[in-house]
Amino acid sequence: MLLSIAMIVKNEEKNIERCLKALRQLDGKLSYEIVVVDTGSNDATVDIVKKYTDRVYEHKWNNDFADMRNKSIRYCRGKWILVLDADEVLENPDEVVKFFDKDGESSKCNCAVIQFKNVLSANEDNVLLGSLIRLFKNKDEFCYQGRVHEQPKIISPIGYTNIALRHYGYSRESYELMEYKYERNLKLLLKDLEEGKDPIYTYFQLAQTYAMANKHNEGLDAIKNAYRIAKTKDISRYLYILHFYARDMLGRGNFEKVIELSEEALKYTDEHLDFYYLALRSYKSLNKFEKEEEYIKRYLKLYKKIKDGYIVKDISVNCFSFANYDDVLVYGVMNAYNQKKYEKIVEAFNEITKEADKEKLIEVFFYALMKMNRFDDIKKHFKKKKITDSDITNILNVLNRVCVEEVDRKSSEIAENMMGIDKKIDLYIENRYLSNQVSNLDEVNFDGFTEWKAEIAKDAYCKNETFIERLKCICGSDLKAYVSSMTENFKCLENLCRYSKDNFLTTDLDELNILTNIEEVLLTSKSIEKDEYNELTQRALINKINYIKCIYNLAVINEKNAKSILCAHDYVVYDIFEAIKIYGDDKLKYIRKLKAALNISPEYSKMINFFLKKVDDTEISDDMRNEKQKLLNITEEYIGNNQIANAQEIINELMKIFKFDVDILSYNGVLNYIIQNYDESLINLGMADILLSGNFDTVYNIACVMEASGRKNNAVSYYEKAYNLCLDDNMKKGIIDVINALKEV
Repeated sequence: MLLSIAMIVKNEEKNIERCLKALRQLDGKLSYEIVVVDTGSNDATVDIVKKYTDRVYEHKWNNDFADMRNKSIRYCRGKWILVLDADEVLENPDEVVKFFDKDGESSKCNCAVIQFKNVLSANEDNVLLGSLIRLFKNKDEFCYQGRVHEQPKIISPIGYTNIALRHYGYSRESYELMEYKYERNLKLLLKDLEEGKDPIYTYFQLAQTYAMANKHNEGLDAIKNAYRIAKTKDISRYLYILHFYARDMLGRGNFEKVIELSEEALKYTDEHLDFYYLALRSYKSLNKFEKEEEYIKRYLKLYKKIKDGYIVKDISVNCFSFANYDDVLVYGVMNAYNQKKYEKIVEAFNEITKEADKEKLIEVFFYALMKMNRFDDIKKHFKKKKITDSDITNILNVLNRVCVEEVDRKSSEIAENMMGIDKKIDLYIENRYLSNQVSNLDEVNFDGFTEWKAEIAKDAYCKNETFIERLKCICGSDLKAYVSSMTENFKCLENLCRYSKDNFLTTDLDELNILTNIEEVLLTSKSIEKDEYNELTQRALINKINYIKCIYNLAVINEKNAKSILCAHDYVVYDIFEAIKIYGDDKLKYIRKLKAALNISPEYSKMINFFLKKVDDTEISDDMRNEKQKLLNITEEYIGNNQIANAQEIINELMKIFKFDVDILSYNGVLNYIIQNYDESLINLGMADILLSGNFDTVYNIACVMEASGRKNNAVSYYEKAYNLCLDDNMKKGIIDVINALKEV
């Protein structure tokens, strides 16, 4: 028997089969046996093991790892022993076979180092590299020592191999296993410490155990104790102490201490990748870019050496930064950028292999090329790929920056160098840098907001108000982003306010959708004059309530569920509307409700305060309601006698008291219609309509105002609604005549 594979296990049903199945790759390549000592499993571990070997032995756990290892070794019959744990998987069986070749390493040594890849997460590439002596000649004097993290008794000479084990025990996904190991190891280590067993190594293992449980302060105390004792001896023998301590300091942002510890270690070794990585990360964080560059170079040189098969002789220090190679390449690009080494940026960028990393750094790459006038290289970059909106964003971001920075060259000259890559880029450059009239926007798909599209949209809308039609089919968040950008331009802001006014009370759902999104943004503008803003606030509320009524079933929305159903803006509007509905019955409740809304949504304070202004806490009495009806009758008489000014005076006084009364709003709408104040008329009639839906008089009056103001399509829609609500056949006939006449026009 050439090889015995020795294991001690307990409750490893989640891991053991993965481990044993991998060993099957040795079948037919060398003679081996599997020896398993079970220390008290109460799950399916033993049953699984017996599918792979009959050499299973049971021994009660005695809190001593070394003793259990030694028991498993005594059962081994092979000339060599490979020690495995259940959460480890043999990666390259051919390397084991190679070790035992006629002229292999086994003929030259008594024990051998194998490589470890400790998997740290669900991402199999996220590994901590290490080396351990796990292969031994089966000699009588060979044994293990130590209760926790047991160590083999080394019998020289030592061989070095590329045999690799993938270890899953550190994976954070194995939470229950981690918890069990922590409790078990902590107890045993504290006992070792109490007995004074190798305090440096015990404190180190204690620090690792605390770190595994995220008890970082306790871990720091332990590694400090290990470091303090090690400093009194030969620190070069304890590089693993410096390594752990430096990693802890990096996590805490103590970069000066990381550098001190890393450079102390590098006095004694040049084969540990992590010390270069720890130093470069720290110099990077301290903006010491020349020193960072030095350590990046040293890291990359050693990384390639290890990747090519170099075996690190010092097995005491694990290596976590081998998996950070791609990060270091990224750091190299940014280091060159920070030092304005443009050629170096391009060189370092081209070393990167991960497309995701290249995408993150593409603007830095373009920036370096533009600064060196290598515009053709950017064009070549896009000959091999289809250009996307994201690519255009990257190019134009860099172009705009370079144009701002350059003093000796005109922006137009720089920008012209970038023409010819894509028609959309050409269009942007012509618009912004060459002051050319942009007429053909068909090349631009405005889905997906970008700043460069926003600039084109802003310019187009300034010159042609019908451009807004291009934005009707895009999603609400993109639309609001475009509108927000447009409000920065006074001409665009003027056009948007006019659009809000001209399309108020539209019955077309698509139109209503774009309108409410536009008005939501306009309500946040600080550049709209007060009276116009007040009108906008009322229009926005009425339009939004009409939109909500179209989209939602208001019968199932109430104060309890509204916040979870509606978006923030819609919820505020709904809350205001609910307050408006109770104004006539309980003015104090109206005030309290709006003040509560103000506390919950202070970002909408301007809108909410509009509905709070000029409201006193005087309750409306029954006598006041009776008097209101008398005054409305008088108003009716005044209107019939064409005494419009007198009627308006009464309504204005009633509005101060009753504010949101449907009848008063309707009269106010009619009076403003008579005096051809159509905007004010529609606001009053629109408010009356949302408070009392399905009222024929209100809907008919809106239709009349729409017709008078030249909004014929909207007039037809409201006449059709009025027709459906009308109960008078003669009146219905008259409505049909009006509709037909409008359609003919």
